[in-house]
Amino acid sequence: MKRALLILAVLLVGFSSSKASHIPGGNLTWTCTGNPNEYIVTMVMFVSCPSTLGTTYTGTVTNTCGLPNPTLTMPQIGVMQEVSQICPAEMWNSACATPAGTIPGVRMYTYQTTVTLAGPCNTWDFAFSLCCRDANSNTAGGSGNTMYFHSGMNSQTAPCDNSPYVTAQPIPYVCAGVQQTYCPGAIDPDGDLLTYTLVNPLGANAVPIAYLPPYTVAAPLQNLVMNPATGCITFNQPTTGNFVVTYLIEAWDAFGNLTGFIYHDFQFEVINNANCQPPVGPAGGISNLTGAGTLINNNTIQICEGQSLCFDIVFTDPDVNDTLKLDSNNTNLWTALPGATLSQTGINPTTFTICWTVPVGQPAITSFTIGVTDGSCPIENLANYPVQLNVINS
Repeated sequence: MKRALLILAVLLVGFSSSKASHIPGGNLTWTCTGNPNEYIVTMVMFVSCPSTLGTTYTGTVTNTCGLPNPTLTMPQIGVMQEVSQICPAEMWNSACATPAGTIPGVRMYTYQTTVTLAGPCNTWDFAFSLCCRDANSNTAGGSGNTMYFHSGMNSQTAPCDNSPYVTAQPIPYVCAGVQQTYCPGAIDPDGDLLTYTLVNPLGANAVPIAYLPPYTVAAPLQNLVMNPATGCITFNQPTTGNFVVTYLIEAWDAFGNLTGFIYHDFQFEVINNANCQPPVGPAGGISNLTGAGTLINNNTIQICEGQSLCFDIVFTDPDVNDTLKLDSNNTNLWTALPGATLSQTGINPTTFTICWTVPVGQPAITSFTIGVTDGSCPIENLANYPVQLNVINS
């Protein structure tokens, strides 16, 4: 079976605020417009402040079927956004502020175009590269490496398919010597099953970048354990620095065919901070399930379309003065659960109650991540918990 290459390369910012083009990451994804062989290709690119990016970039399109290749010229859409993991009270001191502050900051730019492909093919590839990556502590070459974005689709296997995408905080700041949990929060709009593997990041011409000892592909951070079903990792990195972690996230349709896969390539900022204890997700998983649905395991519910349910997810924070709130990056919750309601009870501990009536035609695999921030300053600590609903269609 031919494999489409879909790479989501997201390498996130280091604490350096150099004026050089230090690119912390980005990605190329696509959505089907509904017209034959027509797709909206979107590139998201991050840059370390105070650097800025251009207004138009050109990538390449190739295929393995001998078909003509369209151009991939992507103008900027919308406005630049700051995506720094900083508490609101300290945003004035971000490196993205004017005048630039002392806290690291990152800007996000979005570029987009519509392409009409010459026909179905396994595979169509989209690529873009630009120098240079941010410096980091665990890969060879560091800031001398090119950032390489690459995505692809099996449009013959899966006509009018949409790429998976990652919704987790793009620039995780975590504390040295403290156990952390990170979940990518990846979802597939078509309800394809997603699987996760740790792989090398990519440099110029998609050449894999090696890890420096003692770090490896399987252990890009120290004391790391990964759950391959959810992509969640736990780790305890004892030293500060920037650490690259790269996921291969594969999407599979209901017949076991590979529809695409993405590389989620990003960088943890491991720092020392006055408040370093992250919130803690529910040790016992989902609780207080009411209505329809059956709890399969701690974080998975099986339910039929047209049925309704409610359930709780509880977070606590060892820093008793912290106030927990829903992470602003949890847009995937509303995308995954159209029409759902969410309420919050308490501030620490806090209980999130989700109620939802499953619409007819809902994808069979519905995944999302509940994430919280603790309101600490200057760097907000994050925690998230993955949830999967297995929807039985009539």
